[in-house]
Amino acid sequence: RELVNTIPLRALVAVHAVRFVGFAFLAMSAQGALSPAFATPAGWGDIAVAASALGLIAIGAPTTRARRRLYLGWNIFATLDLVVAVGSATLVALSGDVPGVAPLLRAPMVLVPMVVVPLLFASHVIIFQRIRQSSVT
Repeated sequence: RELVNTIPLRALVAVHAVRFVGFAFLAMSAQGALSPAFATPAGWGDIAVAASALGLIAIGAPTTRARRRLYLGWNIFATLDLVVAVGSATLVALSGDVPGVAPLLRAPMVLVPMVVVPLLFASHVIIFQRIRQSSVT
């Protein structure tokens, strides 16, 4: 816990630039390799989260009430986007939709659901905790 608390909040947000993987989801869907029922909401949501994370970092640390609210709003949106992506992937996989989410079950894309998504969820919990603990006036 002490180690995690040494990670700057802006670094935790910056990690979400990895969510530009949404472009890959959209490209795979356009090629017919990934279900649009998953790729469209997950792809565009991830792209929006990644781009807004970079914008959030550019405005600076949450040292004012307004910035703190921006960080909180972004974190809520980004967490909900992950929930939507995981939910839509689950529904597509259970529905037997073709092409489904098969590329996410093979290397290298299997790293997304197996490693990246859990780490991003964990980062959201830490960000919520940090925002809650901050004493910005």
